[in-house]
Amino acid sequence: MRPSNIIFVNDVPKLADIDLVAGNDPTLTSYIPRHYAAPEGSHSSRADLFSFGKTLYEMSTGLPVKAFPSLPPDIRHWEDHGLMLRINKVIARACAHDLRQRYGSAEQLLRDLESV
Repeated sequence: MRPSNIIFVNDVPKLADIDLVAGNDPTLTSYIPRHYAAPEGSHSSRADLFSFGKTLYEMSTGLPVKAFPSLPPDIRHWEDHGLMLRINKVIARACAHDLRQRYGSAEQLLRDLESV
C-alpha cells in the first residue's frame, strides 16, 4: 500500500490497491514502487504491513518515503513530538527488514497503534 492507494468515498478512506486483487501469487508482477516494497517481495500480508508502515511514515512525518527512517529535523519542537516518537516505534517495527522483528499480523500492528 502507498498513499495513492487510499481513496476517499463520502469522506471515508478506502483501499484501492491493484496488488490486492492479484492475491498472494509471488509469480505475478507487483506494481509497488521500490521504496514501499518489502525486501522479501510484495505478495504477502507481512509485505503489506511493511508497505503500510512506509505509508504511515509519510503521513505522520510529512517526509517522502525515500527519507525513511529519518525524522523531521524540527520534531522536538512539535507540540505532539512525544506522540510522534511513539508512533515512530510502531512504524519502525512495521518496516523492519528482518521478518522476525516485523509485525506478524495487522491485528498486532493495530493494537500497538491503538495503545499509542
